[in-house]
Amino acid sequence: MPNLSELQIYDRLCGRLEELKAGKSIETRTLSKLLTDQQSTALKAAIADGKATGQRVRSVQISFFEEVVKAMNADMGNIADRMIADVTLDSAKVYMDAYTQALKNRKNPETEANAALTRRKFKRNDGMNYSTALNARDIAVKEIEEQIKKQIEAQLTDAEREELEWNRQVLAEMKNKKKK
Repeated sequence: MPNLSELQIYDRLCGRLEELKAGKSIETRTLSKLLTDQQSTALKAAIADGKATGQRVRSVQISFFEEVVKAMNADMGNIADRMIADVTLDSAKVYMDAYTQALKNRKNPETEANAALTRRKFKRNDGMNYSTALNARDIAVKEIEEQIKKQIEAQLTDAEREELEWNRQVLAEMKNKKKK
């Protein structure tokens, strides 16, 4: 299984939690793949305690995953900061690798490094913005995606709308921090 980002793990945990609540059967080892070692150990202990007290495994799993999702949700700001730091580190590595390679090849290092950043879809260091133009198909797909998003948002409960708005605020704050 490839390494997942914390945001991907959060999304998958939420999905597995919904499946558990819907009554679908999910193996414990499948769920444990999304957890840290400490969380896996705590889940196994909670299941053992639940069996000892006569609780069903599913109810123990649901309550455990609700707590994990709540904890990750509370830590979402730190997760976002770590993701930004990772992207910054990756772009710096791409820039420096291309810069040193250009020096070895006796080419303009700034130009080569910024070209490498553009190829990898990172923000350039020289301030230039070379975006790729959208073709007609991409524009149509974006319009359809927007329509689907609006339909889904119309079906959300008040609590889900509030959570969505909170997530949008966090993303906007991250974007503002990045601009500064």
